[in-house]
Amino acid sequence: MSGGYVIGASAVASKLLGKNAELVNNVKTGKDGVVKSMYTKIIDDKGNDYECKEYPHNEFGLLGNLFLCRGLPGKVIHVTAKIRKGSLNFINCMNKGLAENFTDL
Repeated sequence: MSGGYVIGASAVASKLLGKNAELVNNVKTGKDGVVKSMYTKIIDDKGNDYECKEYPHNEFGLLGNLFLCRGLPGKVIHVTAKIRKGSLNFINCMNKGLAENFTDL
């Protein structure tokens, strides 16, 4: 996607970094490819320290929860919840409501 945005959390490509780490993706794509702004949290071997720095690769690992968009203005869904009404958790309730009401997408 040219001229869009990618945001979300994922794993780094450990084959490129040499270790497992978490990745915070904040990427803007351009006409000439990807203009990236990614940062990683690397936990040391003892599991008690980390560092945040720019991730120098265009790949991420197998796990990712990413949102892609063109960055254009448009309608959004605003949700406010005070109490639970039913047995479903928030995410399952949202998924069910969207699937029932937006069948044409």
